[in-house]
Amino acid sequence: MLHTPGLRQKTREPPARTAAASGLARSGDGFRPRAPRGGAARAGLRGLEPRSQGAGLRLAAILIAVCLVGGLALASPAAAHRGPKLGVAHEIDHLIWDTNGLRREMGKAVYPADFAHRELTNEQELLAVYTLWSTRFDRALKRSYWWELCLCESGGDWGMRNEYHGGLSFHPATWAAYRPKGIPKYAYLATPGEQIRVGRKVLADQGWEAWPACSLKLGLR
Repeated sequence: MLHTPGLRQKTREPPARTAAASGLARSGDGFRPRAPRGGAARAGLRGLEPRSQGAGLRLAAILIAVCLVGGLALASPAAAHRGPKLGVAHEIDHLIWDTNGLRREMGKAVYPADFAHRELTNEQELLAVYTLWSTRFDRALKRSYWWELCLCESGGDWGMRNEYHGGLSFHPATWAAYRPKGIPKYAYLATPGEQIRVGRKVLADQGWEAWPACSLKLGLR
């Protein structure tokens, strides 16, 4: 990452050897980054019929939702969203925003969403909407340049934790400078969608040079 006049430069440290294909500098590269500039809900339920509300089925639905939201984080990037902490409906909101954000970047039409899931109380219906948007997010992610960058920087490991953190290899100082309020303190604790949101801010401010080796390798600059 380019050094910015007016900020003290930290001592260069050799880049960490990870599974990343670049093997060179990651975001931050040991420098303190510049300060950031400026300070289908119901549609997805069509065709779904209410099922029995027996206690056993309700309990099973709750357990499945907990597994999808928390316990299967390693199986799917979208499943890493922190559902038990903020609620499934809230996580669906973020899946919608993150999915459509990726589609806009690819020049594709966004999925319509009326956020009617916020009014749902039936666990099965919430689970159905969550599964729908989780699948859409994963599909959009795998077609984006952010996934290609993640593969290059960390071998596809959104939870990477060494000298650099997360799938996009954020230097801790870079992450601290650009993460908005409500995002985890460390990149390796953030969801793929959250990491991409911070990545967009870094990209807007510093360009692809923030990921010098991989952005060059992938033809992003």
